[in-house]
Amino acid sequence: MSPEQMVEWAIAYGFTAIAVTDHNTIYGGLRAKEYASQKGYSESTIVVIPGVEYTYGPTTSVILMADVAEYT
Repeated sequence: MSPEQMVEWAIAYGFTAIAVTDHNTIYGGLRAKEYASQKGYSESTIVVIPGVEYTYGPTTSVILMADVAEYT
C-alpha cells in the first residue's frame, strides 16, 4: 500500500491519526504527510505522524517524528 493509499484508508475507516513509517528512511511518512496537506485534509480529519522503521544488526526500532518541520 502506498503512503497516499494509507492516508485514504485511514480516513475511510474513521481514523483521525496514522503513523506512517518506511524501512530505514522517513520518505514514506513525509510523502503521506505531504499528500494529506495537498488534499486539504485538516488535522481534525487526519493527523499523519511520519516515522522510520530502523534496523541495525538484529534490532529493529520504530522512531516517530514529533516535529516534522525540522525534516521537511
